[in-house]
Amino acid sequence: MLAGPFACQQPAHLGAEVIKVETVGRGELAHNLGADPELSAIGMEISFLAQNVGKASLTLNLKDPRGKDNLMGLV
Repeated sequence: MLAGPFACQQPAHLGAEVIKVETVGRGELAHNLGADPELSAIGMEISFLAQNVGKASLTLNLKDPRGKDNLMGLV
């Protein structure tokens, strides 16, 4: 659960632009996984912030051809 976010965080610490792609409407579990109800309500729990420091984030529906086209425009 932490190996992927940690591995992607390392290039960000070295200056790379890291873009995290999340599922539309759902995102990752860490958005709401924590003890602070206020942070959980806005999807910014401490675990999410700690795992994703230095990364940009966006949501794409990769089941939609437009989402795939948008992804290809990023690379």
